[in-house]
Amino acid sequence: MNKICLNATTADDLGIGIFRYQMAPGRKFISANTEFSRLFGFPSVKDLQKAHIEELFTNEKDRETFLNLLNTQKKVKFFETTYRRKSGKTICIAVSANLIANGRSEKYVEGVIQNITQFKQAHEKLLLEIDTLQGFLDSMPDAIYFKDRKNRITRVNKFYAKGVGMSPEDIYGKTDFDFFPADQAELMAQDDNSVLKTGQP
Repeated sequence: MNKICLNATTADDLGIGIFRYQMAPGRKFISANTEFSRLFGFPSVKDLQKAHIEELFTNEKDRETFLNLLNTQKKVKFFETTYRRKSGKTICIAVSANLIANGRSEKYVEGVIQNITQFKQAHEKLLLEIDTLQGFLDSMPDAIYFKDRKNRITRVNKFYAKGVGMSPEDIYGKTDFDFFPADQAELMAQDDNSVLKTGQP
């Protein structure tokens, strides 16, 4: 089984936490780098010995899913969840880990984690802006669409979707050739390509 290997100093510089946790016998952190203890608000790596990995999850369902994946697949890749810091504040993290078995009774979890709180906040802000834009487009009494450079539709408003009798999700990725006669679609494609090349409406 492949193990996750990363120099602790390099990981600290990159903001990546590295840990090794004993699952059996007993449950405790065996080792961790400085960034890992910092992410969870512990003064030092030594203080982690008082913590248990299960207690760090804020969502019980996520904890069960994570542990189930470890036990069944022996590894977890980029598992997104929220963890609770020692102060009680929650952070969004992504964790990748392997379950290591030494003999029949000893089990360890080795992995890396990264704080993705800012990324998640930026993503949520972007989704809100997209929803706001979509609401504005849907209020327009005209057919509005967006296309990529291959004339594939990437976004439409409700008026457009109603006109072709399909849901927006079923429209995305299609071209005018999926909705109109070939000669008409060809003219529409030529118009769109002309706009792309010249920048003129």
